[in-house]
Amino acid sequence: KDLAYGLVIIWALLGIAMKQSENQNIVATTEISAAIIVIALILAVLISRMKK
Repeated sequence: KDLAYGLVIIWALLGIAMKQSENQNIVATTEISAAIIVIALILAVLISRMKK
């Protein structure tokens, strides 16, 4: 479930970045946010696999 929520947030952030492509501050912020969420999701998956 957590993975799906994270992927939806990333999808939304990338949509915002594409829609607001003229404003580089928004694009940079959304790309950085998406990257942070991707890293957090990867860490969450790795930690959950280590616990099993």
